[in-house]
Amino acid sequence: MRVQVQYANRFAATIGFANETIDIKPETDIAGLMRTIAAKYGGEVSQQLLNEAETLQLGLLICVNDQQILDPSTHKLNNGDEVLILTAVSGG
Repeated sequence: MRVQVQYANRFAATIGFANETIDIKPETDIAGLMRTIAAKYGGEVSQQLLNEAETLQLGLLICVNDQQILDPSTHKLNNGDEVLILTAVSGG
């Protein structure tokens, strides 16, 4: 199964590109995809995605097929889904 992943803001800058196709197992949820990406790139990317408990960092915004996902741990991905990963933007 494959998903298209788009990296925005600091993720694109850290990884060095803005999108890629990633192979995942059926029934993978968003948290599983984040662990796959963290394992693939390690270091700074892993720290930006996951906390010490291996759960998603606060402040991540995840969209699947242009819909913001409020509970990434329960959202299962489907073949061909487009996943956007970005950090929350704040300020005045």
